[in-house]
Amino acid sequence: LEIKSNDSVEDAITCLYKHNVMGAPVLDESASNQNPLLDRYIGLVEFAGMVLWALEKFKSADSETKRTGLEISNNKSNFSFRPSDNAEQTNPARRIEEIEEEGFFSMLKHLPEVGLAKVGEIARSFRWGPFLPVRVDDSLLHVLLLLSKHRLKAVPVVNPPDMHVKGFITQNAAVQILLQCSGLDWFDMIAHKALFDFGRFHKEQAFGQIIHLYGNQFIIDAVDCLWKHRISAVPVIDWKSRTILGHVRNTDMRLLLDDHNIFSKRRTLTIEEFMKLEDLESNSFSTDPVETDFAALLSAGILRLKNVSLPKMMNPPTSQTSDTLKMAMEKLVKAKSDRSFLINESQELIGVFTLRDIINQFSPPSLNSLNQYGGFFQSALEQTGSRMEGGTIVPTNQLLS
Repeated sequence: LEIKSNDSVEDAITCLYKHNVMGAPVLDESASNQNPLLDRYIGLVEFAGMVLWALEKFKSADSETKRTGLEISNNKSNFSFRPSDNAEQTNPARRIEEIEEEGFFSMLKHLPEVGLAKVGEIARSFRWGPFLPVRVDDSLLHVLLLLSKHRLKAVPVVNPPDMHVKGFITQNAAVQILLQCSGLDWFDMIAHKALFDFGRFHKEQAFGQIIHLYGNQFIIDAVDCLWKHRISAVPVIDWKSRTILGHVRNTDMRLLLDDHNIFSKRRTLTIEEFMKLEDLESNSFSTDPVETDFAALLSAGILRLKNVSLPKMMNPPTSQTSDTLKMAMEKLVKAKSDRSFLINESQELIGVFTLRDIINQFSPPSLNSLNQYGGFFQSALEQTGSRMEGGTIVPTNQLLS
């Protein structure tokens, strides 16, 4: 599945929602097929990011109508905010409420400046990152290097000779594969350490420095927080005890698309109420064994939106500094989350760490400095059937491009 740079935001969101996928590469329609692969794609865009962007634009439109007494034109081709012809007969705030009652997609249609915006023009606002693909015969270490060095959430996988995108390796999928290395010395020497042995994990943060929300705040506050800080999830805290009630993920915004009632009440429905409204299907989630090879993880199913069973919002992944790194990895894989919340013995929030923080423990800062890490990375290369040659990771019998 691909999104084209000239596709509208409305079409892109509708397409990803219809196919239940969380992200897709954006094809640059101005680029020639003769261009190098990296030049034919703008990057990867995220469904949740586009939804958050649209919700923020809806908020701006709502504020504008209330401030100036303007009403929304229903003519999609002649969109504008225009003064009401009869202020006594028209209530702009009520007008936008009526549109909202018809749901998220109705708002996209009635606000063409949002719905008709071109993905290629605003993709940087919600993209996952640049388009940096790997080939199906690349090593795990190569994937880890890309995920850690370039702050990617997903790496496209291309299949020679046509070089079309076959699927994706997400951070979560990469950690699943890493867990299959359990029992190997190079993995165990890192994964069996407690979190407090890693500088990134053991330092307790001041509560005011941790991005968080309270249960009595509203859904629209969660939208603002997720968008402003460009994070995938935010912990929800009890304001008295500072213990975690749950978390709201950017992917949970799909509930606003599924249910018109939730969407129209996003300003008045509290986050705690929102978490309790979650679909019954999310009461349980898969504990199936992790697949043992790349091929099983390359399908678009890794990026599925609705039919991947997720833990409830009120069951966030948490860790304590006494947990081992492997324990934290297993919790995040099971929760299909990219961040875990550190808590103390009193269940109070003391920090946050991400899958990228974990992946960084298994990846050198750069290919050129690989040798200074000694036996561990040499062993890792051997275990993945690769070697270093001229600063490049090379499979045993084939040069990587």
